[in-house]
Amino acid sequence: MTIAPASVHVACLMPALLLLQPALIRAIAIERHEKSIMHTNAVESYFQASKDMSMEYLINRNMMAVKRKETENNIHVLKEVFEIIKFLGRQNLPYRGSSSNETISNFDDILINKGNFLEMVQFASKKDAILHEHLRQAI
Repeated sequence: MTIAPASVHVACLMPALLLLQPALIRAIAIERHEKSIMHTNAVESYFQASKDMSMEYLINRNMMAVKRKETENNIHVLKEVFEIIKFLGRQNLPYRGSSSNETISNFDDILINKGNFLEMVQFASKKDAILHEHLRQAI
């Protein structure tokens, strides 16, 4: 077994050393930049701006979540009302009953017949918390 001269071993490692050299130079340049005053000031400015923006972002995000929940609830209420309308239509029932005192002003009075539609809405609101809350706020 013959051993190659040392120059052959160095020649084999030369491409690897050439590839490592730019990475080493970059690492030193990055380290020098990270320790500079300019970089420190930029990082501090970024954190201050992101902290300020994050508070605004959180407020907007919360407002959008509330708005989205209201929209979902309103869509739910509309779907329930449409289901009541479809039910009355399928059963060929009038919206109004036979009484002349069918107004929303006496909605909470359980002794007064409010007509088919309002009675169905009131009945559905007993089983549906979203519809019940909507009626409580609206009336």
